[in-house]
Amino acid sequence: MRTTLSLLVAGVVLLAALPALLSAGLLIASIQMLIAALFASAYGMLSGRAGMLSFGHAAYFGLGAYAGGLLLRKGHRRIALVLPQNAYGGDLDSD
Repeated sequence: MRTTLSLLVAGVVLLAALPALLSAGLLIASIQMLIAALFASAYGMLSGRAGMLSFGHAAYFGLGAYAGGLLLRKGHRRIALVLPQNAYGGDLDSD
């Protein structure tokens, strides 16, 4: 338990220090890798534990990212306002 907590704290500190340690290009690449890892772990959980093979959740993942990209492109520059709207954009099509 103690080792897990120390690894978690070290990971959070490393992620917080990434903007100071990396150039802009490497920072963007590392963010994209973390997003892909999150997507892969969601798919691994879905197919491994539940036994279902479905790519339906990818549509909502992509729809939320597309909504966020449109909002940022249209002039909404505050990321704290765009992120909740991404989740809502992905949820619009699920009903």
